[in-house]
Amino acid sequence: MSYVMRPFKHMSSLELTNLILVSKISSYPNLIKNSDPLIKFASMFFGRDVISFYLGNTAGRVFSAGETSEDLDKALTQLSILKQGSIIDYCAEGETSEEGMEEITKSIESAILTAKKHKHSSVAIKITSIIPDQTLKHLNSIQLAKSKTPANVWSSSIFLDCKTKSLIDFGLTENEALQTLRCLDRAKRLAKVCKENDSKLMIDAEQTYFQAAVDGITAYLQEEFNKENGLILNTLQSYLVDSPKRLELYFKWIKEKGLKSGVKLVRGAYMFEEERLAKNGGYMSPVHKDKSDSDNCYNANLQMCLKNHTKESSLCVATHNEKSIETCKEIMNFYKLHRMDSGVTFGQLYGMKAILSAQLAAENYLVQKYIPFGPYNKLIPYLLRRAQEQSAMISDMQNQISQVVEELKLR
Repeated sequence: MSYVMRPFKHMSSLELTNLILVSKISSYPNLIKNSDPLIKFASMFFGRDVISFYLGNTAGRVFSAGETSEDLDKALTQLSILKQGSIIDYCAEGETSEEGMEEITKSIESAILTAKKHKHSSVAIKITSIIPDQTLKHLNSIQLAKSKTPANVWSSSIFLDCKTKSLIDFGLTENEALQTLRCLDRAKRLAKVCKENDSKLMIDAEQTYFQAAVDGITAYLQEEFNKENGLILNTLQSYLVDSPKRLELYFKWIKEKGLKSGVKLVRGAYMFEEERLAKNGGYMSPVHKDKSDSDNCYNANLQMCLKNHTKESSLCVATHNEKSIETCKEIMNFYKLHRMDSGVTFGQLYGMKAILSAQLAAENYLVQKYIPFGPYNKLIPYLLRRAQEQSAMISDMQNQISQVVEELKLR
């Protein structure tokens, strides 16, 4: 990969040194895997707040925008200079109180407004940040009972005509029904703010014990907001064995409804958890056994997405895999899809694959960096979970060290 740009040029020598340190530490999978007990041990001596502050100002400065709207604005400005957009992710998982979830929603609304002055900004949310986990699990069971299979959710969403009575009739308690309606209200509020400020709203994928309900809620949002363009994007995890069927029935539903599609295509982040749950539960794992199978499935799903891509639709090709990126370029060229104006974007994680992102931007492809931000006491646990879930990808940070050293030599 040629050095068509200097994506680290804006960083100070101290920031580059920190980047090398964090990249080196991240290249040891066993260290990432055992980070939880190590942090707990250190917290016993120094306190959780001190450890969160330290990690926030080292790893947090590499993989996130920081804690505040000002930090976020600064990071987005630097991405704009590099001709790259963003996918903003406010990290605050595990909240259970209505007040806390309402505060999260307001923080995401604020982030959308911060991103307004920067081009090509999207926002990603986890439905688990705006509804209690147990309620979402119950909704997932109800959704699966109605749709029979996860792939059939789009044409049978329980949320399309959602009222308190109908939810109670499905089997929810009155409190769960109210929590569900508040969740839908928060999601709609965020969608409206995105629409008013020229952003896209990406609904992140989650574990299979949530995903049917997540897809059902996404169908509810897309039916209302994707009439003119692909404002709402659902996330398809290609490590799922049935992901091609899910995608096929999704596009069928989109055409029947006369909507614009919105898809973020990923490989998947919960492989080890899904395999463990399947083993403990005595059922077949829903994910591919081999990475090569997931890779082939991703590329096949990518082909299907681009074949069904229409004007004003949205597709985020979220991958660090250079073979998949080259495949996407070839298919885009075959279907004569414009690099900047077709609604197709490439997504990569903030703090990683800087040269790859710069190369794509230099070739006039639209690049968005997935950029978390939020209070360090919640952001750091989130980043560690992501690192553990995607340890193979994080270990690739070793390749970035030589690129950073090259930048230091140019000083």
